[in-house]
Amino acid sequence: MATRTWSVPVPAEGIAMVSVVIQGSGKDLDLYLRRQGRPALKLPLAGVRVGAADDVELDVTPLDDVSLSLTYSAPRLLLTAARISWTEDEWNAELEEELTALFDDTADDDRTRHELRDCFHVEISLASRPVPRA
Repeated sequence: MATRTWSVPVPAEGIAMVSVVIQGSGKDLDLYLRRQGRPALKLPLAGVRVGAADDVELDVTPLDDVSLSLTYSAPRLLLTAARISWTEDEWNAELEEELTALFDDTADDDRTRHELRDCFHVEISLASRPVPRA
């Protein structure tokens, strides 16, 4: 089965995030990404890897007997890299539009988000200050 990957075009100064939260259990896991003035994008997860630098903190709280909420925070939370992968049969035509709306500063901030139902593999890096690039 072929895999497609979308790399977020992150500027050198990073993308300021209001919140980055992972919620759920082993059978039902979601990533919520939110920027200022925009609704959260909810990505159902098949797997996730988060790298964190500087003074990014992780708070883990129980939601119920089997589910957790993992909330990343920092004085100035920045997304410094992101890759989102899915198999060809999971492709949802609205995904690219949703990702563009979240990460593109020219996108319409008042759009209603679509509910994405397919599960994705996500790798993100977070920091509280820009990451120097070579």
